Amino acid sequence: EEAAPPAPFSPFPAEPANYALREGDQGFPVAALQFMLEEISVFFPISAVRVDGIYGTETRDAISELQARYLLPVTGETDKLTWNAVVRLYDSAKLYQ
Repeated sequence: EEAAPPAPFSPFPAEPANYALREGDQGFPVAALQFMLEEISVFFPISAVRVDGIYGTETRDAISELQARYLLPVTGETDKLTWNAVVRLYDSAKLYQ
């Protein structure tokens, strides 16, 4: 087990299928999203956000910006497609660190 990669972790729920984080939501999944957005903004052209665990207008606007730049439906909500895009960008940003 020492040679195995760490177990993956995702605070984004698998069910229900149409789950999305949206303005007004609070908690750990929102804070995790904000942390990734903050890290991504250092290397990619999106606005930085505060990590406060509250999906407010700042987070909604950053997600809308990311969705527009990466040709996703612009809703301001973080659905599974948007979450996966954020995770991919975060993983790419880690390569620059």
